[in-house]
Amino acid sequence: MRTEREKIRDKKWHVEYYAKKPWLLHLGWSRKRSKKMGRKNTLTKDEIEFLWHRDKAFSLDRPSIDRINPSRGYVLENCRFIELIENIRLGSIGRKITEKRRKASSKNLKDWIKKDGGKRSMKSVVVYDMSGDMIRSFKSMKLASKYEGVAQSMISRYISGDRKPKNGHIWKLEGIINRK
Repeated sequence: MRTEREKIRDKKWHVEYYAKKPWLLHLGWSRKRSKKMGRKNTLTKDEIEFLWHRDKAFSLDRPSIDRINPSRGYVLENCRFIELIENIRLGSIGRKITEKRRKASSKNLKDWIKKDGGKRSMKSVVVYDMSGDMIRSFKSMKLASKYEGVAQSMISRYISGDRKPKNGHIWKLEGIINRK
């Protein structure tokens, strides 16, 4: 049985080892995934390291190994490193994101950050009775949904008018609350 000191030493060793060779984590994950999916995985340590440097995965925020053709396994010719979020999108919508679309979405995000001054902002949710008198106010839809005991999507539907609340209250978004 290993002592606590040995466990800590081993954990530190693993952290240091994978910090120096992060591509090996992806190799292990790809092997687990291919086994789970019943796909072929012929990647070696040298091949995954080659992919890491070829695709400059060290410069990505959250690198992820992508199979270019999802029906094929993890083989050198079919793999590349891309951003995790792009890999998730490719898997969920089943199509490639073009460079033009990627730049456009990045530009929109940068514009939003510029307008907002880099702070996150949200509108408060206000509930009125049938005569127009304010009943209560919430800092966010999340807080309103917790208080009311309904999903955030339902609060959103109340606000948009797609759904009428049973109690007949009127829901609105008002003002902007800045938060860091």
